[in-house]
Amino acid sequence: MKKIGIIFAIVLLFTSASIFAQNNNTESKTGPKLVFDCGSTFDWGDVKYNESPLHCTVKLINTGTELLKITKVKPGCGCTKQKLDKDEIAPGDTASLELKLNLNNRPGKITKSVSVFTNVPDKEKYVMFLKANVKTGYRITPSQLRFFNVAIDEETSSKVVLQNTSVQDLVVDSIRIRPNDIIVSGIEKGQVIKPDESIPVEVKVTPKKLGRFTPTVTVYFKDHPDVTKIQIYGRGKAVEPEVKNGSEQVPTNQK
Repeated sequence: MKKIGIIFAIVLLFTSASIFAQNNNTESKTGPKLVFDCGSTFDWGDVKYNESPLHCTVKLINTGTELLKITKVKPGCGCTKQKLDKDEIAPGDTASLELKLNLNNRPGKITKSVSVFTNVPDKEKYVMFLKANVKTGYRITPSQLRFFNVAIDEETSSKVVLQNTSVQDLVVDSIRIRPNDIIVSGIEKGQVIKPDESIPVEVKVTPKKLGRFTPTVTVYFKDHPDVTKIQIYGRGKAVEPEVKNGSEQVPTNQK
């Protein structure tokens, strides 16, 4: 009798486990489900810097049994832009997600992310990665000009070092600046930058209004197979000027 009870308990245990597994399997096949046609990563592979911005279109597939709703698409940084053609996907249907990635003078391997938020009950957020290996014929150090807390009508400067990392001369064809009142020195039209040569480039700005500003220097080159232009970006913030009052500095708007 005791043996019969043990056998019955074992059979009951296996039966319960089988039913539980079947229920879980059934639940996983119902409801909406999102799959990217590229998998979890879209990789451009080796690209040239002047191919920026990079573009791709990723298909979002609903492999579930119910309507899939895309509630939000959020890139990991401002250098990535997105456009979704529809935010509701029927079972078996697809949506197109267009992505644009600005390289912003970043050489070497880069990885960015895009988060897609959905109505999937057990997985609200899906993350996809964007990868590329950027090949350049130059290097800019640091990657940006920086101007922080610059007083209005006060001239200030910032420098970067431009290096020719290619095997051919970089010959400056023309230079464009934005805004047109910034002053650039260290580089000029007709200048030749030899392979492995580095030159300092200085930019002077005199902000005229409060807030953030983004000066840009675009240098065009001629007769180079890979490097046709480079852009030196800057960012800064203009603040109220300060005046000395004894040993203290008091903002003029507080006097």
